[in-house]
Amino acid sequence: MTYRFFTVDDTRSGEGPAAASLLTSTAIGVFRTDPRRLMERHFDIHLAASPWGTREVIFRLPGGGVPPDLAQQYGAEAWTVGEHCLVAFRTDFAGRGARADHPLERLAGVRAGLAAGDHRALYLGWLALLGNPEQYGPDELRELAEEFEPPVPARLAEPDAGLRLLAEILCVDTRLLRAATRPAPGPTRPVAVRARTVAALLRAAAAQGLARREAG
Repeated sequence: MTYRFFTVDDTRSGEGPAAASLLTSTAIGVFRTDPRRLMERHFDIHLAASPWGTREVIFRLPGGGVPPDLAQQYGAEAWTVGEHCLVAFRTDFAGRGARADHPLERLAGVRAGLAAGDHRALYLGWLALLGNPEQYGPDELRELAEEFEPPVPARLAEPDAGLRLLAEILCVDTRLLRAATRPAPGPTRPVAVRARTVAALLRAAAAQGLARREAG
């Protein structure tokens, strides 16, 4: 596992975020301290990455942050410690060999957005949990038919650089993201609807590729 930490707000030095932006540490191998405890006490952004495809991103937010029940609605985890709220996103679908040396300072805007009530990061985290649509079989589609997606936040189709980086870190499937930004028939829709839409797109793309190969 690789563990990386970043501090945006440095209240200890009195020198402000510019000096704090240099406070980044990396540990590889056996890590004998609970990263969550470090986050609760010292850091604002954390990324844990494994060679087998697990990614966990944690933000420590000032103030009330994200209510735990709202985070749970999007499949995320949130808890409060003192005056801070911590929100954790996780995926096990990053895949082997996916890069993990992302510039964490670029996620500062995502943290600020979460603290200000921007839920687009929560939705990206939910999409990351869906994994790869190419692996959806009949059993998975039946299970997804019983679930409904959380509300789609405003401006999801207009992600800034920080949100795009978060999507890259969590390996959000771009086809799922494109499908999410299309107009919905109602306030929520079954997850299986999204899955079937993407599966149909994949089949159409495969058919087109086969036709091109046969024509060539």
